[in-house]
Amino acid sequence: MQTFRILSILALTGLLLTNCRADRSSIEGGQRSQLADVAIGNFDKPNWTRFDLEIERLRPEPQKIQKKYQRMDNQDLRDATIQVPFGDYKFLLTYRDDQDKILYESCAAEKAKEHSIQEPRYPVEIKICAADGQTPAGEVKPDEADVTINPVVTAPDAAGSFVAAHGMLSVAGGKIVDKNQKPIQLKGMSLFWSQWSGTFWNADVVATLKKDWKATLVRAAMGVEEGGYLTQPAAEKERVKTVVEAAIKEGLYVIIDWHDHHATRNADKAVEFFTEMATLYGNNPHVLFEIYNEPIDDSWDQVKAYAEKVIKAIRAKNAKNLVIVGSPTWSQRVDLAADNPIQDSNVAYTLHFYAGTHRQELRDKAAYAIQKGLALFVTEFGVCASSGNGNIDLPETDRWMEFMNKHGISWANWSLFDKDESASALKNGANPRGGWTDSDLTVSGAYIKRKIME
Repeated sequence: MQTFRILSILALTGLLLTNCRADRSSIEGGQRSQLADVAIGNFDKPNWTRFDLEIERLRPEPQKIQKKYQRMDNQDLRDATIQVPFGDYKFLLTYRDDQDKILYESCAAEKAKEHSIQEPRYPVEIKICAADGQTPAGEVKPDEADVTINPVVTAPDAAGSFVAAHGMLSVAGGKIVDKNQKPIQLKGMSLFWSQWSGTFWNADVVATLKKDWKATLVRAAMGVEEGGYLTQPAAEKERVKTVVEAAIKEGLYVIIDWHDHHATRNADKAVEFFTEMATLYGNNPHVLFEIYNEPIDDSWDQVKAYAEKVIKAIRAKNAKNLVIVGSPTWSQRVDLAADNPIQDSNVAYTLHFYAGTHRQELRDKAAYAIQKGLALFVTEFGVCASSGNGNIDLPETDRWMEFMNKHGISWANWSLFDKDESASALKNGANPRGGWTDSDLTVSGAYIKRKIME
């Protein structure tokens, strides 16, 4: 008797991709779904040649997903992924012979059991019986289960959340607008470079921003060079996904930021990354894509060509998410972009400033871009000098705040971290799991928290 095993593979795809040798099928999951992992353990009962897996979604929107697997002697079948949205489910498994007769199936109690999948990993263990549904044919154990299904899904929005109220963002008339075509202004924090502040990239920090700071936005500044994504892509992606999932759960908008000063050198890697992010989070209303943090050596023509390449990859996944594009000189030359904008209907342009360095001259460039019809988004700014350190200039920051409020410009402050520098919102040694008191905040942090809550 030969042992038959299906090995699970987590593939980062946006659709269900079943690959049993040459057989492929495609079923689309829910808007906020991610991936699921189906692992069929050792089940060496004889005679069966095919098994069918049926997943019935009961609530909130009924849906059926059906998969068929063919047994192949002397070979492992390798299952790909199932994409399912959160909700309530029933699972049915049947093993059939070459005449399509059912030999084994989910036990009767398993057929009637409902599973509520509302969290990222929910193991579904199915007991297998003979065709009568009563006679056990195998036992399910966590380590060597007959059948274990582990959906990986995004939890539903927090009830009454900010994102639930405003939905997918878009650009209209030079403004960023919500699902009702009303101008919207987001306020929040940017996390520090991911490769150096990973302990702060967790759900508790995002929850603190929502609960205690009343933020509506968090920016996931994923470092690319200097030990970031180019060196450890898997680790950096996991940090991003942790923050994104937490933001979705809390009902916040979240910027996935390619935090790079030389993105044109790494264009292929950026395309690869944003293709994956668009596959995972395309058309998720919470998620915004910032594809180039701060160009420092590139001309606008070079930035534009790069942006068009990355945006094409995002749109190829039918993702309509707002895309935010940088501009030359540390994302300050929005005036150049205004004279030669990207031809995409849902693009905004980031403007970065540090109040101790950038003053009215930069506001004039921003006003020119606005007058030319560009939608601006301040995805990063500081209350100090552009070095991130030095004297804090709150009067000039107030002038910037007045400018952003006047034009309805959304913003994220740099940065939610405890580095010993002026731009940090937290004092050195602050708890990386959130829950900070006012005594944990720097001068910058106290000021920004107050501005977010106004």
